[in-house]
Amino acid sequence: MSLFSPAQVLLLIEDHTVLRQQLAHILMRQGCHVLQASSPSDALRISGGSEAVHLLLTDFSMAEGRGLDLSLEFLKLNPKTKVLSLSASELETVGGFAETDDLETG
Repeated sequence: MSLFSPAQVLLLIEDHTVLRQQLAHILMRQGCHVLQASSPSDALRISGGSEAVHLLLTDFSMAEGRGLDLSLEFLKLNPKTKVLSLSASELETVGGFAETDDLETG
């Protein structure tokens, strides 16, 4: 049984190539249509296409910027998109999670 409808589009942003490819493979096996980006600017460029993105799955911390900043910018353009942030970093290197309150929309 698939977790995703084939019509659902997920935008995966991860700056580590191997991890991004592995995550994309797992998600595609679950039936999700996966778009991949290696940076926040790449993600915003890809999101300008005609496909609606149902889920933004972003790394919390990337060399080019923070996933939180990308999420806030993305939601301005795509307010119905759901956002999920992830990190392979140690908790102390992420800098805490209090900032995620910025994503609350009411």
